[in-house]
Order: sequence, then C-alpha cells, then structure tokens
Amino acid sequence: MKNKTLFMTLGLFLLFFHGAVLLAASAMLQGILRTQRERCLGEHYMIVSSLLRDMRALDMREIEIPPFIDELMLPYLYFSQDGLTDVLLYQDREPVYSNLDNNTALPLDFSGISQTDRLTVIEDKRFLWAAGRLPEPYQSYTLAYRFDLREELEGWRKNRNLLLLAGTAFTVLFTGCLYLLMNFLFHPLERVSRAAQSIAAGNFGERLPISGRDELAELSRSFNQMAGEIQRQMVSLQQAAEQKQRFIDNFSHELRTPLTTIYGYAEYLQKAAVSPEDQQSALAYILSECKRMQNMAGQLLDLASMRGGNLNWEPLDAAALFEAVRSSTQYKAAKKQVSVAFRREIKTLSGDLEVLRLLLDNLVENAIKACKPGEGKVLVRAFHEDGKDVLFVQDNGKGMSAEQLAHIREPFYRADKARSRRDGGAGLGLALCEQIVQAYQAEMIFASQPGQGTSVKVVFAEQQETPE
Repeated sequence: MKNKTLFMTLGLFLLFFHGAVLLAASAMLQGILRTQRERCLGEHYMIVSSLLRDMRALDMREIEIPPFIDELMLPYLYFSQDGLTDVLLYQDREPVYSNLDNNTALPLDFSGISQTDRLTVIEDKRFLWAAGRLPEPYQSYTLAYRFDLREELEGWRKNRNLLLLAGTAFTVLFTGCLYLLMNFLFHPLERVSRAAQSIAAGNFGERLPISGRDELAELSRSFNQMAGEIQRQMVSLQQAAEQKQRFIDNFSHELRTPLTTIYGYAEYLQKAAVSPEDQQSALAYILSECKRMQNMAGQLLDLASMRGGNLNWEPLDAAALFEAVRSSTQYKAAKKQVSVAFRREIKTLSGDLEVLRLLLDNLVENAIKACKPGEGKVLVRAFHEDGKDVLFVQDNGKGMSAEQLAHIREPFYRADKARSRRDGGAGLGLALCEQIVQAYQAEMIFASQPGQGTSVKVVFAEQQETPE
C-alpha cells in the first residue's frame, strides 16, 4: 500500500510538474515568436513606408525605378549589420535586390497577397519571414524581411533545458521528501499490521502505543480495545473448553463408578451361589447405584433445560415456595438431625415456582449435607435488600476454603468428595443453581470459611417483568 501510494503520488507529481514545465517552455517560445513577429512586421512597415516615398519621388521626376533599385535599398543596409536580419525586394517573384550573396527564393507564394495584407512565416525553424506587396502603382513589388531566429531559439532551448534540469533536481528532492513522509504516515499502519499478525499468531497480549489525539491515535485505541476483547474471548473460550473437558472427564468417572458396581454385583449374582440374604444385599446395591444414575440423569436434564432459558415469569406466593421446599427437604434434615428454619419477610416473588423450588432444594440440601449430625442449623430467608428480592441460605457446617469456592459452580465438582459419594450426590446441584440464576439474570454470592459455615445469597434483578 505504501509503495503504491508513493508511486501514484510521484507519477501524478511528475505528470503535472513536468507538464507545467513544458507548458511554461511553450509559452516562452510563443512569447519569443510573438515578439519577433511584431518586430519584423514593424520594421517591414517602416521600410515599405520609406521605400514608397523614394519611389514616388523618382516617379515625380519621371525617372525609371529599376535602375535605381540598389540605391533605393542602400539606406536599409543597416538592418543587416547585426547579421540577424536581411532585406529582399522582389518584382513579380523575381529578386531584384538582396543583401545576401545568393538569390533567396520566398518560402511561399506571395502573389495572392492583397495590397493591405502582410504575412509572416517560419522557415525550417530558423528564419522568420515578413512579406507584403507594395500598394498601387507598385503592386508588382514585394518586400520581404527575414529575421534569423537561431540565436533566440538557442537561448530558449537553454532556458528550457535549465527548467527541465531544475525540475529533475526538484523531482529527486521531492521523491526523497515524499518517501520520508510516506514512511512517517504509514509507520503507524505498519505497526497495526505487525500487531494484527502477532495476534493472529497467538500473541493476544499485543497492544499498540497511543500518542496524540488524531485519527491514528483513535485507530490505535480502537485496535487495543478490539485486541483486549479478542483476548477476553479467547480466555473465555479456553476456560469453556477446559470446563467442558473437566465435565466430560468427571461425567465419565461418575458413570464408571455405578456401572462398575452394577456390573460387579450382577456378575456376582449370575456366577456365584449366593444366599437369599446376600442376593437381597447385592440387589440393594444395584438399585442404589441405579437410583444414583437416575438422579444424575435427572439433574443433567434439568441443567440442559435451564441452559435453554425458557422460563415462566409470574408472581408466586413466597409462603407456598417455602412450604414446598420444607416438604421436600424435611426427610433429609430429620435423618441427619439438622434443624431448618424458614423466615419469610416478603409476600411474593416473581418467577417459576418449580424452578425456584429446584434452586432452593439444592441450596438447602447442600447446607444440610455440610452440617454435623445433631448440631446443624440451616436458615432460609426471603427479604428485600436495596429494592431487590433476595433468597438467603445459611448453615453452620464445615465451610469451604477460597479455592473450593472458586470451583463449586462447576459440574461434578465436590468440595468434600467422600461426603458427596456417601450422600449420593453427583456434584451437579450448584451447577444447576448457577444456570437458574443466570436465566433469571440474578446473582449468586457465596461466603464461607473453613469451620464457620457457609452462606449463599441469590439477588434477583431490581425489576422483573413478565414477558408477553
């Protein structure tokens, strides 16, 4: 691009500049020819006027003119003293006087010239002729005045060559300046090109320096914003790819464990002679693992449906929601001897009853699992905070470290792997909660410390409207 711009600009400059030089040289030549033509015509007119007076004087004395032609033309020899001009007199196109050694013929036929006309013509690009017939009764005579243009044309050629030489020198200087200017103007674009190539090669941290407030600075600023967005998108894609791979690895592992158990007990029942008690025990393990896989499949389906984002928005009774959650979690709470308290400070929420119940079920069940048997306490609240609806679940269980909090939203992640396997969990509950929260454009905030319990706050959008 830079070279194209350079050559096109230089070509246009050469075309217009040297065209202007040639036009100026042509104008100079036309000026020289016009000046010399006016000079020739002026001196021709002066000679003709003087020659007419002399011829009329001879006629008045009844003296024939032809014998005295040389004497009549003698006063005009001074015109040829500079060696540039010549005076010639013709009678019926036959030379009767010339200050030249040879008989010079007229360069064209002047016989058709009227007595009031005078013509000028350039011969061989060297001589300028001015010729005209004398008035009656001397119309048979034609006076020609010739001027040597070679000296004038040589001076014009020197001036023309000097202009061309100066133009060439100026062109070289202009080319150098133009090249430096192009380098200066295209340097930021070359930096943009190199930075784009670097980003294309995988160096997403490449940035352009920003200086000034012109269009190039704005371009650099926009490029850096674009590069930053690309870097963020690539990091996001990389994290998503890593999460997907972890999901596949964890899912494979979760499937392998119950399938191995089912296969082992089934093979045991098929090949070994077992007592009715052992048979019932093996079947109980198989049913337990099948239920675990069924729960996992159900949670995966729920997770997929939440990613679709098809939710119903409608006002619902907060008391009915809490009652449904109490009903679905009281068995697990009673089995582990954990008390669950519900505190409702608002009357209604906006959303889908089953979806919000699924959200609270998972949060409350996780809180119950985190508590010690006989000592655990779980608090579930619904209240307003800064004009927003909030669901809050708090327990006094084991708590989690900051590293564990960073991963608990990932599918199949377990802060306490032994406890989750023992309780039949697959590590999908909080991932499902995260999808529900995102679908509602809400925010789920965790706070926890090891040994001091965990709290989770779900903050909904300030205004939730039911779509038509």
